[in-house]
Amino acid sequence: MNENTVIYKANKFYGLPGLAIPLLLLAPLFEGDGQITNEKLLGYGVLTFFALFLTLLPLGAKLEISNGHIRSYFWGFCVSHVEVANVIAATYGNLFKGGLGFGKGLIIQAATAKKSKSYSFGEKFFNKDAIMHAKQVLESHLGKKI
Repeated sequence: MNENTVIYKANKFYGLPGLAIPLLLLAPLFEGDGQITNEKLLGYGVLTFFALFLTLLPLGAKLEISNGHIRSYFWGFCVSHVEVANVIAATYGNLFKGGLGFGKGLIIQAATAKKSKSYSFGEKFFNKDAIMHAKQVLESHLGKKI
């Protein structure tokens, strides 16, 4: 890691709305037919575990940006690695057609050994500063505005 490398952490509150699902299902569990069986408690426990797991996922995500690459890490493992020299095209806008609540971000198409691969980095998951920094790095490489 050189002095031009900046590491951004993910938004730790990104998955927080996922905790609402077990809370909303808690009332029907107690008000249903009056009996709380082991199967209901097991199902509710599994649902709550998955909700907590999805809520805690962003705590392990990082985005590393330098002049030569953009990398994303999950709990220390490199999940995606984009060499700026291999970037074919990059666009900034909605991550999905129609939005779907995922917000804006960068969609990068990079060449690999056999084909091209698409990467996306969102402003809601990482922060806007991280995406703007990545956008500036790609604009300087591509020589055009994204």
